[in-house]
Amino acid sequence: MAMELGFSLKQEQTLKLTLTPQLRQAIEILQLSSVELLEYLHEQQMENPMIELEGLYHYIHDVPGVTAPREKGDSVADPQVASFLTLHERLEEQLMDFPLTEELKAVCSFLIGNVDERGYLDISSHEAAAILGVEERVVEQAIAWLQQMDPPGVCARNLQECLLLQLRRTSPDDWLAIRLAEEALGELAQGKIQLLAQRYGVTPSEVQQAYDRIQSLSPYPGLAYSAEAPRYLLPDVQIEKVNGEYVVIMLDHWLPHFRINPGYHQLLQQSDQQVADYLREKLNAALWIAKCIEQRRQTLYRVVECLVAEQKEFLEKGPAYLRPLTLKQVAEKLGMHESTVSRATSGKYAQTPLGLIELKAFFTHSLGTEDDVSPERAKLRLKALIDGEDKCKPLSDQKLAELLAAEGIPLSRRTVAKYREEMRIPSSAKRKRY
Repeated sequence: MAMELGFSLKQEQTLKLTLTPQLRQAIEILQLSSVELLEYLHEQQMENPMIELEGLYHYIHDVPGVTAPREKGDSVADPQVASFLTLHERLEEQLMDFPLTEELKAVCSFLIGNVDERGYLDISSHEAAAILGVEERVVEQAIAWLQQMDPPGVCARNLQECLLLQLRRTSPDDWLAIRLAEEALGELAQGKIQLLAQRYGVTPSEVQQAYDRIQSLSPYPGLAYSAEAPRYLLPDVQIEKVNGEYVVIMLDHWLPHFRINPGYHQLLQQSDQQVADYLREKLNAALWIAKCIEQRRQTLYRVVECLVAEQKEFLEKGPAYLRPLTLKQVAEKLGMHESTVSRATSGKYAQTPLGLIELKAFFTHSLGTEDDVSPERAKLRLKALIDGEDKCKPLSDQKLAELLAAEGIPLSRRTVAKYREEMRIPSSAKRKRY
């Protein structure tokens, strides 16, 4: 049976959301933090002659790290930024003071460029010698000099060498800790305290104390520095208690005042049609940005007000009293879309009686218990139980699960183990003290 093919026209209605350039811009502005908004406004001012930012140059000094042109006479280097050194800069600075030949300094400088963000040397002496065309012993000499630098442990090639460098610098007479780091790191990590005490002819308590000293060392000394310039966190809102009630204060007073160029009428009158059309287009763009900024302000204020109303106990008593709260719940309360609430809180911070808190920290899901307990509260109770245990007889995960259940926080043994690992708390076997 032959199949007939044909074409027909059919009209149907469908709902489809189209993101216009203006809507995309509104979404982008809503998502910006205060520091990012300042950068954005500066960029827009450079592109749009209708935009004026009153007080921009004054605010440059209040917000370090934001790049913008400075008026004549302004200091080029912000002292807060100028005093900051990356790990590589710190190492290069120390290298200048070392009494080395030019050849050895050049090798050291090359090796510094191969130190990763953790502070470890990321190239072997054999590879470095081949690349530089020098003998391997010269590279080893350079490494020995670099390993005398601060922070202690820098330029090590593995964890063991890193720990030994720190011990020999800070505790050269601590023979037991040094021997354990040289010969028994794996067994220490497995909690074989009694076996090691027998091997080295000391008490389990002495092994435990030496292990504690090793654990106090930094496994990644380079992380005390950063590979990048510092990121400054400025609160977008302040949550303050006034006469027993929490109030929300928008902290946008330091932002420059956004206004339309007052001379635009004269510009329009003095321009030909093509230029006038261009200026009108820029005027409409500037007015839309002004509207988006005000909308961002109102949305952020409403969202934070809702968060405060829902999380008063959290603000009063701390993380243990954080109530389960989702983006969807806040969106429904405010009559907004969930994505709007997400964008309004993304990357933004509040100055609170508890300190500087990311707005995302006000949200958490429920464990599904009768009392509607949050994971944060469960973790805090778990940590409190572990902190208060008898260190000679630490609580097993099963026992911890039973104790939590008695408090109305029913967690499985597996969940207890998961939360414990997330908080980087070792197992009961490794927590045992002697």
